[in-house]
Amino acid sequence: MVQRLSLFSAIDDDSFELLISTISTLSGRPPVIFANFSHVAIPDPTYDIEKVNVKNQLVEQTRIRIMQDIPFEKIKANEYSYRICSTLTKDDLPIERDYLKLLITNSSMDSRPSSLSIWDIPSAGKDRKVCMQSMTESVISDTGGSESSINAFLKELGYVPDYQFVQIGTKFYMESGLVFQVYKIWNVNDSEESTNLITKGGFLIEAYVNVAKITDIEAVNQGTKQLLNLKRELREYIDLVVPDRKCMDPRIGHLNDF
Repeated sequence: MVQRLSLFSAIDDDSFELLISTISTLSGRPPVIFANFSHVAIPDPTYDIEKVNVKNQLVEQTRIRIMQDIPFEKIKANEYSYRICSTLTKDDLPIERDYLKLLITNSSMDSRPSSLSIWDIPSAGKDRKVCMQSMTESVISDTGGSESSINAFLKELGYVPDYQFVQIGTKFYMESGLVFQVYKIWNVNDSEESTNLITKGGFLIEAYVNVAKITDIEAVNQGTKQLLNLKRELREYIDLVVPDRKCMDPRIGHLNDF
């Protein structure tokens, strides 16, 4: 189980170029573009799932997320650099919908590995300087079988689709494991055959450090220090903050608690 320490912010579309230039200068690293497709699933409601464990303790059901990288050649663009992000301002996703469908229904179509992750609600506390959230992640290299797929794999686990989204953005791999990424998010609606840009008019910013063990106090303190140093460096430009933990709660039945 990994502990992720993070801070978040947002900028408008017009500020993107300046932000990339600022982080490039600050880190001495080039920007790296990325695109991924996330498939979020919930426990199948038709199953009678026990709400308590063997110790008679309440166990809350939670969502799981399967994420797959999208090859750059699948993105409709004239150039493949960080500048592609500033051109993506509409609801229409620059990726064929048929390709996204095949990613989860046909394993033979794309042999790229996927990651399966389960998140806990971030740690509580009014005085926390950074967001702290536990994460368990595994790599799915192959779902097996002649008719295998992500959907079939989830069904065998007892999960059904909840929602899907695509992220396209730019990230920087900074010193000591600090990652700074700026991206846009599209909601993918299968039932209506449509997509909508959630971050319309701007970008979401996330800076994070992964710590292998929450009990490694030295590593947690070091990661916290890195994030706070970055926050201080950028304080005249953007405000990196700890979001409301309810916004990051993956538990079933808690999505509309705020």
